Amino acid sequence: MGLKDRLTPALETGDVTAGWEVLRDLHGDERREAKAAFESPKPWADLIDNSTFGYEQPAPGQPHDKDAYESASKRRYRAHLILALAAVELCGPVMAADRVQARWWGLVDDRSELIYALWEKDRAWAQAYVDQASKSGGAGDVIRTVVAHHGLACPSGEAFLEVWTDGAPITFHGWPKPEPDAAEWLNADPLLPDLAYHLLNSDHCASWGWLPEVMCRGVELGVLDRSRLLEVVLTALTTQHRPSAQAVMAETLQVLGLRAEEVPGGFDYMLGVLATTKSSVLKMVFPLVLELVSGPEELRDLTMLVAGREKVHRTTLLKALDDEALEARVGGDGVIEALELLAADDDVRFAAAVTRALERRGAASPSQPAVAEPLGLWDLRPTPIAPDKNWPHWLDLNITWGKALAKRSNEYPEQLQRATYNLLTAMAAGQDWRAPLLANLQKRMTDGQLMVARTVDAFIDVFLAGGFRDTYPVALAVADTGAGVGRKPAGLHLFLRMLAQYAVEIPPDVSIELPANIRALAAANGRTSAQEEARRLGVALARAEDRDAWLADLHAGRASTTPREARGLWTDPVLSPLPEDVRLEDDRVARARDLAHLRAMVADPSYVAIGTHVQCFSEARVNERQAYFVPVPAPDDELLELAVITAAASHGSEAVRREMRRPVTKAAGQGYPHEFTGGRKAVQQWAASDFTVDDYWRTAWRSVSTQAVRSEFPYQDHEQLHHVEVWRHSVRYQDFDIARADHDVLRQVPRVAELLAADSPLGRPTGNPRVDAQPLLAVFQAPDELEAIARLRLLEGLLNIEHNDVVLAAPTWADFTLDFDDLLARLMACEGRPVGPLDLVQALHRLRPVDPARLAELRGLNVRTTPELTSPDGDESWDAVELVRSWVSSGGSRQSTRAPSTACGPPRQPHPCRLQRAKRSHASPRSHKIPT
Repeated sequence: MGLKDRLTPALETGDVTAGWEVLRDLHGDERREAKAAFESPKPWADLIDNSTFGYEQPAPGQPHDKDAYESASKRRYRAHLILALAAVELCGPVMAADRVQARWWGLVDDRSELIYALWEKDRAWAQAYVDQASKSGGAGDVIRTVVAHHGLACPSGEAFLEVWTDGAPITFHGWPKPEPDAAEWLNADPLLPDLAYHLLNSDHCASWGWLPEVMCRGVELGVLDRSRLLEVVLTALTTQHRPSAQAVMAETLQVLGLRAEEVPGGFDYMLGVLATTKSSVLKMVFPLVLELVSGPEELRDLTMLVAGREKVHRTTLLKALDDEALEARVGGDGVIEALELLAADDDVRFAAAVTRALERRGAASPSQPAVAEPLGLWDLRPTPIAPDKNWPHWLDLNITWGKALAKRSNEYPEQLQRATYNLLTAMAAGQDWRAPLLANLQKRMTDGQLMVARTVDAFIDVFLAGGFRDTYPVALAVADTGAGVGRKPAGLHLFLRMLAQYAVEIPPDVSIELPANIRALAAANGRTSAQEEARRLGVALARAEDRDAWLADLHAGRASTTPREARGLWTDPVLSPLPEDVRLEDDRVARARDLAHLRAMVADPSYVAIGTHVQCFSEARVNERQAYFVPVPAPDDELLELAVITAAASHGSEAVRREMRRPVTKAAGQGYPHEFTGGRKAVQQWAASDFTVDDYWRTAWRSVSTQAVRSEFPYQDHEQLHHVEVWRHSVRYQDFDIARADHDVLRQVPRVAELLAADSPLGRPTGNPRVDAQPLLAVFQAPDELEAIARLRLLEGLLNIEHNDVVLAAPTWADFTLDFDDLLARLMACEGRPVGPLDLVQALHRLRPVDPARLAELRGLNVRTTPELTSPDGDESWDAVELVRSWVSSGGSRQSTRAPSTACGPPRQPHPCRLQRAKRSHASPRSHKIPT
């Protein structure tokens, strides 16, 4: 019998004692065979069948058996502990340490068998095991017991130092920043003092911010040696460590009171440390470094290093240069030389402070720096450059600057890199990118949700990639927005400084005025960093040689530049109405011929629809934001979707359905492959099922959002809410966002099924017994009015295909409008055939102004709406020709119109998208509001 057969009963029951007995009973040839089999590459994974420990789901309607689930989990962990024992018994120390991974059995309460097995090994075997386990991820408490039993030195592996508190005699107090009982740990931990030295030489010291104070306490108690601690930290600072770890190391030097004479190598050593460490170290040890400066050469070297660091350190050095003791060591000329080095700073305000310090010493003010030569960025064109390696799998490949630069974002560098690549791609392709980008960045700047410093770096990247000419005006407008808010955003001075530095790239024959808010900031009294940088930008844009004279003109209201011929640098994007003089080419018939090509454009989410930007229909919002844009589909996209109706009429509904059901390609960065909007979602909904008229009214009147269902559950019922949330998000994975009635999760929460029942209070009756007898439809998110109208109108057309394939509301102009001649020709083609009521209503709202005298041309036409699509019970129909007459006679969309009364019977339910709603959402052609 082989090892696997002998261990299987113990593994399946999780009996650790029985498993150990099997291993201890292996002798002679049996043990040699088992050892040879177990040491081969990864055979031990075959010894355990994880499906044995599966938790059997309860029957529908039965509660979750928490005890059974926990029992299965514990058996699985104990089975893996048996395999860990086998590794110790049959493998060498290094292989055993690699295979005894705590992540498999870490939740087992009793690990005594494993510990005893390790204790029984000889000291050399245990030492090799501990060395490897401390690197590969062994359990911290098990490693501690082996070290203590065999009298081994404290391990220094990074994996152990990450979990060194496991099994340690240490008690933490307080929350959310717990601190230990220092005296208890320092007096009881057998791994001290070596453990303290290893921690301070590791990146993991960053996780324990209390270490410096406890180290100082350890020195006082005589547990730790101060000289050894200083040696360890000073050596660690010369190697590569995380910035947070370097901060803990530097703080340790500070609390231990490091003195100048204790630094090996003196000033040269500390200068090398500062050159390779982060700002936190410089902040901690800066006073000590200044104390080590003994001559002008050392001060010059320190100044050159500090000049390239953060402003707080430059300011600290500037104040220190006034110290008499420092001047006595380096001399007055040494101080002046250091000030002259600091004066060449990009920060205007700091440079002015340095100039004043020079003037107090009677030294000449530094000469004005030479104007930088332009790099020729103006003549470059945007060039998107993808990185050498593939984008991460978790990255949204459609990410925009607005998301990547927003506060509280993940701030992964790949996000901004991809967003910048997308922006440059749109610029190179000539897409409309300015309006949405400007509106987004301005809104985030106003709300204080823009990471300004990161935005500055992003603009610089685009400038250098050939996008300077196009994006400089956008950056200037965003900075102007920041200058106009009451509380200036942090980092605004960096934004203004960047604009001033790159103003040299603007050709001499191009003139850009300083925007109003920045001009007001520059003219205001004060010398804040933002004000000084605003003045610097104004001088750069005006190309003024005398800054004081320019500022005087600004205060006098005369600051301006010599007029130059504009070259179209700035295009005001506040309002962008749709064009009304561009006629569309209706190619629906041509597109309907090739069903595969039609599917690729309509049903494939990787197809990017054409888009445009129109002004928001809320005039108050436009006036408030001064730039408010809404992306909507272009009229060409609507004709593309309507081509499905033409295809169904030509090839038959089933042929088109089969083509649309073919698997679609998941778009790059698309989380859900069927997540469409408007008409494209309607195509999916129609194609994925045998969609009927009853389904149409059920979709229009009997849909309920999953959030509405979730809100019916009490907040205290966490277990129920968990299942509901799982169900809610699972709805999103279903075709066209509708959940199946027999969804598995519903069995866990019968209350959800009750809320979706036909008589649920969340639903509204339609008056049609067939529709009202069916359960409600659960949708992940209820569509807004614009999307609902687009979806229902296309569904209406697809259902009406057996009667009529003419679409009355198809736009013929780029502003989504149509002429009376277009509507008249379509009505004549519909003679004797019913039309969709929603199609008719939208056609009227898209109709351009008509001379009432032309209504005589409608005489003799007989066109009515399809009864089954006009009311849920199918007993209502409108006279389409009479409705057109009434509409035109009353002035069209300028007058309020109610539903017509020319029905076959009294209407008990209004149409799902009433005339008034259609009028509100689909404006007249002259108001340029959002059409769909």
